[in-house]
Amino acid sequence: IAFHLADKGEFKLFGGTLGGRSFFGGDDYRNASAGTFVIRQGRIDAKPVAALLAPVRDFSGTPIGAVELVMDNSEYVNSLDRARELAVGLALAGLVIAIIAGLLLARGISGPILAMTGAMRHLANGKLDVELPAHERKDEVGDMARAVAVFKNNAIEFDRLQADQEQAKSRSDEEKRRTFATLADSFEANVRNVVDRVSTAAAAMQATAQSMSGTVERLLPRLL
Repeated sequence: IAFHLADKGEFKLFGGTLGGRSFFGGDDYRNASAGTFVIRQGRIDAKPVAALLAPVRDFSGTPIGAVELVMDNSEYVNSLDRARELAVGLALAGLVIAIIAGLLLARGISGPILAMTGAMRHLANGKLDVELPAHERKDEVGDMARAVAVFKNNAIEFDRLQADQEQAKSRSDEEKRRTFATLADSFEANVRNVVDRVSTAAAAMQATAQSMSGTVERLLPRLL
């Protein structure tokens, strides 16, 4: 403790146990004598201390100086250091946990996404028998996998419909060929029938003409 009394605008040490040492200046003494409390932190022989400067008044309430109280602050400083170290340790531990969690999360998400990307590449190349990963998951990755599964099923259905159309087209072409062959055979048979009938009629006409010619040859001498 130390007492500093006002003397003609200045402050002089009246007495104390600080060995003439002080943590405050003239402005601090004037502010303290006016009623302001001033606090400083420092060290005495490497020991942390806290210093308080407060006003001193006489019995009539008139400010006559300031009193400086200095106390050992080691416990507070040590507690503050421990709290700071604990905060730093917790921050580092939190950072490590966050990094590990981030890596695990990235691995848990990036792995299935990369596998899904490969599966989609196979689907784009027409390999519809590819196995889709992560479709059983209940998160956003699982939603993406199920959406890709819908795309795969649609592609399989499209290929099936296309194969059915090609098969139907092949059957239609075969039916057309059979129909044309049937029509050609029928036309050929009809033409052959007509030719045969014409040939028969021509032969009959030739026989009739020959018979008539013979009859004329027999009757002509008689008529003459």
